[in-house]
Amino acid sequence: MKAKPQNTEQTRTTQVRTPKIPRKITPDYLRNAGLYYLGRYNATTHKFRTVMMNKITKSIKHHEHPAVGDAQEWLDTVINDFTRLGYLNDQNYSQSYIKGMKDKGFSSRKISQKLSEKGISNFLSSNDSIDDLVQLLKHIKRKRLGAFSNKPINHEKLLANLARQGFGYNECQKALSMTANEINDYLYEMDI
Repeated sequence: MKAKPQNTEQTRTTQVRTPKIPRKITPDYLRNAGLYYLGRYNATTHKFRTVMMNKITKSIKHHEHPAVGDAQEWLDTVINDFTRLGYLNDQNYSQSYIKGMKDKGFSSRKISQKLSEKGISNFLSSNDSIDDLVQLLKHIKRKRLGAFSNKPINHEKLLANLARQGFGYNECQKALSMTANEINDYLYEMDI
């Protein structure tokens, strides 16, 4: 049986980690690091560029080589290749993201805002028509608000909460006047 160290604070302070030295930037390294990143995460072109530029900046700060312009050209080449090969596809990313947000009951305004934060714009197409009343009913059901709440309802606070989520006043009034059975029937009719 091993004996514990007598002074645990001394052992903690003596175990100092040295910072990791960033790898030197080369076209092959950017390609491999990009493939590894995209293998782990689904990303937009904007997010991918941001992550890779952080790697480039750290490496150049430490090694002072290559020139920033050269590294950006290499990154542009990698992004073009990945886009051509289908590894980076903002349209597919936005479609799957929109579907997930619709399933959770987010409003069309909230979805557009989230997409623009991710560097994607104008991918809400006619195929992605979003009925905000349906989204509101899903949100109310999922969060157990309104007719689904077991607690006393403060109508004004609930309206303010829903407005912050991007839902309109008229939709909120209509949804809050519905009973739980009416909401379930409406969602069933809409085949959701």
